[in-house]
Amino acid sequence: MIRNLLFDLDGTIIDSADSISWTFIETAKEFSDIKAEQSDVIPLLGGFRLRVFEDIFHLDGDTLWAAKKRYGVLINSVGYKRELLYDGIRELLDELHQMDGIRLYVCSARVPSNSIISLKHHELFGHFKHVMGPTGPGAASKSDVLREEMAALNLDPRETVMIGDMVGDIKAGKDCGTKTIALSYGFGRMEDMMDIGADSLAHTVMELREILLNMIKEENS
Repeated sequence: MIRNLLFDLDGTIIDSADSISWTFIETAKEFSDIKAEQSDVIPLLGGFRLRVFEDIFHLDGDTLWAAKKRYGVLINSVGYKRELLYDGIRELLDELHQMDGIRLYVCSARVPSNSIISLKHHELFGHFKHVMGPTGPGAASKSDVLREEMAALNLDPRETVMIGDMVGDIKAGKDCGTKTIALSYGFGRMEDMMDIGADSLAHTVMELREILLNMIKEENS
């Protein structure tokens, strides 16, 4: 039976390429003389995206930490307003939210408070039973976040699907025993996600809808 659908946020629900790359560049103007375009930043948005400050703008030490702090302020006050929803995702979430016995969750690499700002902006916060993300210091892996949250919420991995666009999303699901759906329309590489054993692959939101509805029908009948 399928009860729990766990969605990554960036690259899955929200197209944040413009938002994140713009915020990096605006932040870097305060800390570095190196000039960059959004097209320079976007290819680095997958994975540990905060390394952009190191890899492109060559920041380190106290300056690096100050830039990361400033980035957080700017993305949460202005940058998030540049985010877009992927075509069809609102309709899919509406449909799933209304299905009996199906619970929706967000499992993001963002701290939960940041995810909630974006979800409220897009009027989607009420669709989700809980928003997962790292809460302590340091960069917890998606696997660690998911393992802790599933235990705290008493989610049965046999009833759970992890949906995301990055290797870390698929690995987290595999590590925690859930089913997994990889998305090729986000920031990650399709080949990498399939190489580690994603159960299904969707190239569009419409394909994701078809996979989910078929999975729910087969498992819950």
